[in-house]
Amino acid sequence: MRGILCLLCFLVPGFCAHGQIKRPMIVGRNSSSLTLSDGSQVRTFGFAAKLNELPGLPGTTIEAREGDSLEIDFWNVSQGNPHDIWIQGIQLQKRNEPHEIYTDDNIHHMEHGYYSFTANHAGTYIYYCPVNYPLDVQAGMFGILIVRPKLEYEIYHKHISKELLWCGFEMDTAWHTDSILDAEQEQISKMVEQLKYHPQYFFINDKRNGQLTSPARFSAKVGETVLIRLGNTGLMQHVVTFPKEMKLTVLTKNAVPLSAHDAVNTLILKPLDAYEILVSSDNVLNGFVSYAFKNEGQDTPIQIQKIPVLITQ
Repeated sequence: MRGILCLLCFLVPGFCAHGQIKRPMIVGRNSSSLTLSDGSQVRTFGFAAKLNELPGLPGTTIEAREGDSLEIDFWNVSQGNPHDIWIQGIQLQKRNEPHEIYTDDNIHHMEHGYYSFTANHAGTYIYYCPVNYPLDVQAGMFGILIVRPKLEYEIYHKHISKELLWCGFEMDTAWHTDSILDAEQEQISKMVEQLKYHPQYFFINDKRNGQLTSPARFSAKVGETVLIRLGNTGLMQHVVTFPKEMKLTVLTKNAVPLSAHDAVNTLILKPLDAYEILVSSDNVLNGFVSYAFKNEGQDTPIQIQKIPVLITQ
């Protein structure tokens, strides 16, 4: 038996020494929708985990452990223009069929694309469709990849009470009309150049003020540590400000480890930025985190969302 395991380790890269091989599926769709605060619906694109599932914003979350080998099976079931997958900060090897040679081709309707990589660095990543950027991202073709460290952040702490994901996104409904989303690929770049970006709706995990469900709200006991993953999947600058009573330790920015320090209470995220932070408080608190959306270079936010914070004894 030991000889068989040794042979597998030799023949199958990543089988033993560097973690397991994971093969998640992502289904690309262009026929989803989001219900707005006035009850109207706007058309969106997105990434789902299975064929009979409508994608949300963000799309399906992929999870891996540091050292894992992954092969993402991207199945594009959306009609119209082709799509692709790009992960900010990770080099992908793409094939049209398993074990074929690398290809640069985009994935067309009902085709599969296979994207292989090794999760060498722990952190939070944003994956998205780079075709017709930024239109496909504005339409909703983005998601989160979480690579967990081998030691579960033992360097910093040993007890995390919970984990939160706050994915910020803003929407200009003028970009979501059928005439734009169904345009031929050759026309899209010219149309995008002519479009002004004036978002009317601002979201965190596809929710607005007061709509965040309990898994995304910040609630903890005094002294507990919460891991928050922040991602900017919009086109504006996002400024996240925590109450001064809360202690922040920034772990990573775009999966790059940062020197741990507690002196910040405001983080600025440019488009496609992702942070991992640890948050705690030594005092009871009933307040909110300010999540502001602004144009880069301007001081006044266009919109501010408030995330409830409740810390009890």
